[in-house]
This record gives sequence, structure tokens and C-alpha cells, in this order.
Amino acid sequence: MTWDDRVSVAGVGVWFSRLLFDGTYPLLPWLSFALLGGLLADLDETTRRRVLCLGILLSIGTMVWSATSGVSWALTSGDALLTFFPASSPFLLVAATTVLVLHELTLRATFPDHGLPNWTSNLGRLSLSVYVLHFVPLAIYARMVETPPSLSVGMALTLVYVLLWIPVGNGWFERAGGYSLEGLLKRLSS
Repeated sequence: MTWDDRVSVAGVGVWFSRLLFDGTYPLLPWLSFALLGGLLADLDETTRRRVLCLGILLSIGTMVWSATSGVSWALTSGDALLTFFPASSPFLLVAATTVLVLHELTLRATFPDHGLPNWTSNLGRLSLSVYVLHFVPLAIYARMVETPPSLSVGMALTLVYVLLWIPVGNGWFERAGGYSLEGLLKRLSS
């Protein structure tokens, strides 16, 4: 499916299909992250670690499958095991496992007077603003780079980019949290 196919709507039935299954951010695949958040809140530590270990094993399995079958491991869209558009089941599995890993690291990381959980909580309070803003550097990068980086370089860049938003979001919230889409929505709804 091309980008134009993914964002065009030729009727009510297609609109519901894009909303639920095959649009840019369809409800059903992405709802799994809301369910994961609920599970994280309810699971005890032992069960959470077992789920994490299973996720890591299955994620490694996707890499082995990719390496032995000759199929690309990950692409934004196209012929790969992990695809973002549309969000494939293996992509959701690896992404959820990454969330679990980051959750465990966040629970264990503390800094004097400023625990990482506080920083990520502040980032979460600006999640809409960060979500919208994070596309700007990505768009600039995409226009500047002619050849995409290798998979390992791309993964490293992605990890650095994601981790960079933690201090950026924390600083933004602490110094100018009211100047955000969340702040605007709050003012409009008051």
C-alpha cells in the first residue's frame, strides 16, 4: 500500500478501515501499547520479568528468522519482518519488548534528587507536544541524508534520538511546561 493509498478515503467503509486496521496509525495495532501500560501497572515484579524475558527471546527470534530467511528485519514499510506502516505483529512484539526493557531500566535508574522516573513522568506530561515536535528533526534529517544508514547505525541513531527526548522533555516541562499543546488544550478547556 502506498502512502497515498494509506491516507486517502473513498467512503465511509474505507474511513473505518483506515481508522481500525490499515491507516497511518490504526486503532487496533496501537491499542496494544495502552494494554501494555495497563499490564505494567498490574503485574507483579516476577511476572513482569518473565514477560520481559519471553519478549526478549521472541525478539531475538525475529532477528534469527530474518537472518536465516533473507527477509529484511525492519523497514518503515515494504517487504520486511518488522514494518511500521502498517504495524506488523513482529514490530509490535519488538516495540513492546523495548518498552518493557526501558520500563525496567527506568525503575532501576536513580540520580541524586532527580530520579529517572521523575524525568520520564515529566516527559509523559508533554507526550502530545513531544509526539508532534519529534517529526521536525526527523523531517530535516530525511531531507539532508541521501542514503539511509546501515541497520546498526540506524538503530544506534534511533536509540540516541529516543533517549535525548528524556532530558529535553524534562527540561521543557520544568521550565516552560505551560507552553505546550497540553497547556493550550488545558487553557481552551477551562
